[in-house]
Amino acid sequence: MRERRLIRRASSQTMVIDAYDGETFVIELRGNVTSLRVKNVTPGRLYVFIVKMDAMGGHTIHWGSQIMNASTVFANPTSVSVFCFIGSTGGFLRAIAPGAWIR
Repeated sequence: MRERRLIRRASSQTMVIDAYDGETFVIELRGNVTSLRVKNVTPGRLYVFIVKMDAMGGHTIHWGSQIMNASTVFANPTSVSVFCFIGSTGGFLRAIAPGAWIR
């Protein structure tokens, strides 16, 4: 079994994530993300986004039109939200099990 590649990224207002680099992305949310795009999406591949809110909380992510049916990020300080997507043709990501929890 191949180990999933875990990519850690600090948030920025505009983010471009390269799915060629990994399948699981940890985003340290320190401010609002107004544009998030994922390039090199492979159809049928599972992608996981783990979003960790900073101690201030209240930040948001605008998933963009490429990412379909994603729920909102849980905004409580230090909360963690997990989003699972399946890659589809045309570079789209389709949510399969949106959810969030508090640590």
